[in-house]
Amino acid sequence: LRRGFYNPERKLFFISYNDIFGRFTAPPRTAGIKSGVTLEGLWEIAPGDYVVHEKYGIGRYKGLKQIAIGENVSEYIQIEYRGGDRVFVPITDFRKVGKYIGVEGRRPKLYSLDTASWERAKLKAKESASDLAKKLHGIYLARKQQQRPPFTGDAELERALANSFPYDETQDQINSIEQVQKDMGTPYPMDRLVLGDVGFGKTEVAVRAAFRCAVNSKQAAVLTPTTVLAEQHYNVFMERLKSFPVHIALLTRFQTKKEQAEISASIKRGITDIVIGTHRLLQKDIRFKDLGLLIIDEEHRFGVAQKEHLKLLRKSMDVLSLTATPIPRTLSMSLSGIKDLSLIETSPEGRLPIETHLAGYNKDIIVKAISSETGRGGQVFYIHNYIHSIEARKRRLEKLMPGIKFCVVHGRMKGREIEKTMFEFGHALYDCLIATTIVESGIDLPNVNTMIVEKAEKFGLSTMYQLRGRVGRSKTRAYCYLLYTHGELNEATRKRLAALKEFSRLGSGFKLALQDMEIRGAGEFLGKKQHGFVHDVGLDIYSRFLSEEVHTLRGIKPAARSEEFTPVVDIDIPAFIPQDYIPQEQMRIMFYRKFITAEKTEELNGIIYELTDRFGSPPGPVKNLVYLVEIRHLMKKSGLQQIKEIYRKDRKYLEYVFLPEKRPHDAVHYLSKTYNRSIAWTQDGFLMEQEKTQIKNFLSDFIAKFSNI
Repeated sequence: LRRGFYNPERKLFFISYNDIFGRFTAPPRTAGIKSGVTLEGLWEIAPGDYVVHEKYGIGRYKGLKQIAIGENVSEYIQIEYRGGDRVFVPITDFRKVGKYIGVEGRRPKLYSLDTASWERAKLKAKESASDLAKKLHGIYLARKQQQRPPFTGDAELERALANSFPYDETQDQINSIEQVQKDMGTPYPMDRLVLGDVGFGKTEVAVRAAFRCAVNSKQAAVLTPTTVLAEQHYNVFMERLKSFPVHIALLTRFQTKKEQAEISASIKRGITDIVIGTHRLLQKDIRFKDLGLLIIDEEHRFGVAQKEHLKLLRKSMDVLSLTATPIPRTLSMSLSGIKDLSLIETSPEGRLPIETHLAGYNKDIIVKAISSETGRGGQVFYIHNYIHSIEARKRRLEKLMPGIKFCVVHGRMKGREIEKTMFEFGHALYDCLIATTIVESGIDLPNVNTMIVEKAEKFGLSTMYQLRGRVGRSKTRAYCYLLYTHGELNEATRKRLAALKEFSRLGSGFKLALQDMEIRGAGEFLGKKQHGFVHDVGLDIYSRFLSEEVHTLRGIKPAARSEEFTPVVDIDIPAFIPQDYIPQEQMRIMFYRKFITAEKTEELNGIIYELTDRFGSPPGPVKNLVYLVEIRHLMKKSGLQQIKEIYRKDRKYLEYVFLPEKRPHDAVHYLSKTYNRSIAWTQDGFLMEQEKTQIKNFLSDFIAKFSNI
């Protein structure tokens, strides 16, 4: 409880922790919430998806195929290229294959196995990435040429503000706040982008930044694309800063002209420290006495003219941008050093996952869901994605539930009308909003905790996840009802909706950035000039080129190629995940990728534990797979690029092949003396008469003896 209360029946006063200590402590994270599998496992590569192979380019994934070569049984990725040609990629080379992500949503062309066209496309993309890197680096350097007095913090006041935060900050929040304050403490203007799902705590980062600005006797402006968002931010800022001598104002077009004039005068005279508003803040009659910080929420939702205005403002002051539209991790990592990014990927403590129900369309379910939500004082989103029949749906629902107030929003309504309806719905003048998928992604309505989706079979997984994310923004249990049309639910659609039902983990969609959201985020970030090149090679390859160019511009030496090699173990041993152990192909892919990308023994042990917990004791082929992964880890440490079985004069040997620069000349004497006749030296390594089961222990001893390799 935030506040105490009096019970007249028992004549008792109940005093809360907050009443005594002035701080509300959030309850611990609810135990027993199962996170489910990550989205990566079920959507990253599915049959029919476009994929990119580093060497061969864009093809179409056709599933896994089990191939036996001698005793060596393994699963391979099948990729189809132009003309029906296929490439079979061993699981050890999974790193070379990634899901194709474009920018504009167009279907890519398949490349042929004649790699000349793929090489040309990569060359052009590399040139484009170089141009973009130079442009961004130039902007970064230009900002570093400008100087302004640092925003010095007041330790006592900032500590008091931090202590008044009613929740425990997540580590991502703490990191973001520290990064912003560090930027503001330098003599150079800040230009930082904070990415995080709605409700994950971006606003608190903005509050701390604006407070530091006000403490330094400068003004801060918070710019939002809609009146609803502006008012939400205003309420948060007022609540957070109520104990401090900071004057906060709200400026929107819904205020009277007299109110707007008074606020404008207050801003001009410097009475207002922090002003929150829509693009009304950008109009000519608004003049600041000393504006030091501009906070922009969801900049991509502003118009062209407003964006141009913001570009001009950016050159002369500190800018903090907030967005809930994710950009791919590969892209954000490639921009490290020339674009300041902060990621908030952790959900707040105590947030409950959304309870999702899958059922055929049924008016009784609808009535019960709406009645239950409104009965507990909440509101409902009802998704009906057909503009021509949305008003008819409203009339039908009003007839079913005459006591419920319904309103409608769709894409053909005028902007002002949409905003007015959303504003009124946000103020609880309606119980249920019937809408198309126009429901805005950036709006945080904590009182809306039930969503009903008609014809759920028509939506893709990513769209459904994004829609469902509009509810469950508070600590109240939220519900989502996915209603499909009877007779129209095929197996693929059923699996897709069942997958959404399983993914209850908060932020899982943001953490992995669902594909269509990634495309949108990347498109906004890169700009139209780069779209064609990203389309031709895929976002991952383009991001890698961008990263290389950024490293070059910053004078950072790229990692040596030898550090990136994938060791090859070519021995006859069945190493795969049997279908009778994990029947679902996409699930097997997920675990293959986990095995291949595991870098530490702890990670490997965690994967084995997860397998055992979910599917039972791993069979022999899975244990062999683990053994090969362990050997590859040791090979990297030893500088070995290959271990293979060979026969000479009817005798079986294991051949150990080193990278050219890693051959341990000082180990020759030791190995010759220790293994005597069982070892023979070759130009690149040595031959050993040795059982396959001895490789791991042999390499462990070798590394222990020659750890300086």
